[in-house]
Amino acid sequence: MGFLRFDPDRLLLLDRALDETAEQLESLRHVPVNDEIARLIRSAHDLTRMQQMRVSHVLSQLGQHSNSLSCPTIDELVEQFSVWVDSSRSPVPGLPESQSDHWWIRATTDDSTRSDHLLRRLACDNDSRRAGLLIDSLAEIAVLILGTSDLQLVEDLWIRATDPATTPRRVALERIHRFLDVVYGDRHWEQGLATGSIDPVERSRRERRLHELAARVVAPWQLELSR
Repeated sequence: MGFLRFDPDRLLLLDRALDETAEQLESLRHVPVNDEIARLIRSAHDLTRMQQMRVSHVLSQLGQHSNSLSCPTIDELVEQFSVWVDSSRSPVPGLPESQSDHWWIRATTDDSTRSDHLLRRLACDNDSRRAGLLIDSLAEIAVLILGTSDLQLVEDLWIRATDPATTPRRVALERIHRFLDVVYGDRHWEQGLATGSIDPVERSRRERRLHELAARVVAPWQLELSR
């Protein structure tokens, strides 16, 4: 009997390449072109994103059952978050800066974002300490909380990083406060978006989910926070 073998690192490279291709195609959707080319761009983007999500799912499953995958360091993840934020701040050709394809818009319009991809890679070795290290290492924590389409990934991250069984009180409370500051703080940069950039129904739904998520994160430390 033969065995099917593959290099998991090459699968990671494919996942990254598909994600980057989808990002580039997404930016092209805002460039003024004729209807036929616009349809081709949309079709290519949707197909690429679908393939990337499938590859990410395979990697996620492999990460639960194998130690053969190469896991990125926290520094690598932080650098990739920074690159994503910086690139999405650049104006899209042909559109005013207020309508550029910013990362916080992506989380309400795309099925998966760069943040989703990076958070799935974070958990590839099931090391819960990495969750806290990523939170502590990111200067702009909002990109992680508000830039992720799948809020379950955000919840899993904060629950692991604030677990009373493994996290010192001071560290857990600091991470919780950072989370609450983003969820309930004044996001002035988001309020200034042009009308229609974010679907108000989707935004309202996400806000409710974030508030519910905040309650679950706070619950184990509620007495400490009420002092």
